[in-house]
Amino acid sequence: MRKFGLTPLILTVISYILGILLGNFFAGAKYFWFLIIFLSFFGLASVFYFILQRKPGTIVLIFSVLAFLALGIARHLGTRLLPPDEISRCISFQTPKRSRLTGVVVSIPKKASEKINFVLACERLTTDKKEIEVTGKTQVFLYTSESIQINYGDRLNIYGRLSSPFASTNPGVFDYRKYLSYRNIHSLFSVYRSEDIEISGRGKIGIFRSIILKIRRRIEFVIKNTLPQLESSILAGVMLGERTALPRQIQGIFTDAGVIHTLAVSGLHVGLVLFIFYAFFRVMGIPKKTTYFLTILVVILYAQVAG
Repeated sequence: MRKFGLTPLILTVISYILGILLGNFFAGAKYFWFLIIFLSFFGLASVFYFILQRKPGTIVLIFSVLAFLALGIARHLGTRLLPPDEISRCISFQTPKRSRLTGVVVSIPKKASEKINFVLACERLTTDKKEIEVTGKTQVFLYTSESIQINYGDRLNIYGRLSSPFASTNPGVFDYRKYLSYRNIHSLFSVYRSEDIEISGRGKIGIFRSIILKIRRRIEFVIKNTLPQLESSILAGVMLGERTALPRQIQGIFTDAGVIHTLAVSGLHVGLVLFIFYAFFRVMGIPKKTTYFLTILVVILYAQVAG
């Protein structure tokens, strides 16, 4: 019987995940850099030891593990270290008057009865005092009951207020600010009138993104036209993280039951997709290596479609 062992690929993936966790839990702590120094010395000592033992394969593995650990830490720190022209740094010098923000829509707009939200890649912010070039992304909320056609890739001029996301102070409670920061979003932009949005150009998107959007729209169409409204809105939430059509009463029930996270695409959903398609390919008699390759492609496609 073949014994189970940790392959180099699994070790490097675990190292990357561990790096993200270390960055999350220890970044900002006084002893964080002591941890980094300790890991560095430990890695160098291990390398020298296996050099003396003449085991080059082990040396390469150690370097790979340490490299992916560092990449994981850097990945998390990248969500905390903001450039000087990041849009969230402009919150402090806003005036009571509205600001104008120019940018490109980089997410699929989600529509509810009286609200549209999407992510905007920022380019320029104009207040009554100055106009500055900015970078970064902001989460836009348009509060209107009117129908406005905003698409992925559109270039917009929007007028409203820039603010910080709400941060929870209670342990264990959903922290919206932290959730957005993991997506490299550190600000909100609120628009309260439909006339405060100007579409200066319709977006041109690449072939791959166009195919992804068509697949998502097709899935939404099939769900909407084959199930009753309530069931279709729940399925769209579970599969695509689309909660805009879900009644607030039902969302409240999910929240009270502590399972509202099932309506947002997460590692749980990716794991289920991975398991289902891996089992399907194996049942179909596809070789294991080919199954691995196909399953990874499916997971990547699902991640893109779910957004």
